[in-house]
Amino acid sequence: MFSCKNPEKCRNEMVRRSNIQERFYSQNIEIIKAAQSNKGTRLSMIENSHSAERENFRMYSRTQLIQAFLKGKMISSSYNKVFGEYRFVLKYSFKTSVDYERPIHLIVATHKSNLLDWTIITVMDPASRKFKWDDTYENQICFCDRNSTLNYVYN
Repeated sequence: MFSCKNPEKCRNEMVRRSNIQERFYSQNIEIIKAAQSNKGTRLSMIENSHSAERENFRMYSRTQLIQAFLKGKMISSSYNKVFGEYRFVLKYSFKTSVDYERPIHLIVATHKSNLLDWTIITVMDPASRKFKWDDTYENQICFCDRNSTLNYVYN
């Protein structure tokens, strides 16, 4: 089982990111909620893209991706001033049995000039790297492999 190589450094990074998220939370939550509730919102995924590959690899259907977009909870957001692009990480869980829900992280993007057009960037199963997340899969707690997959420890 993998574990965090440097818990103190990751804890500091978690606090740093949390402070940044708090500053823009109310603005960004309004953007995603408006998109989720507007029937005119368009969601696309570029074929042969990373997200299409991940969809097949992780075995999420397009219906599940749409459901994750419409009902997902924003757990992270960012804005690229150069490109005018907002990116959001949405967390959603699919009930697979009475006792189990399968989490999904959907990374989506939109441009400030048209907040009704959204693109799925990628799809992730946070349970595949459970050590990187808290028990809710809403707060990332390990950032070790940000630049290299060799930065976490196998126990």
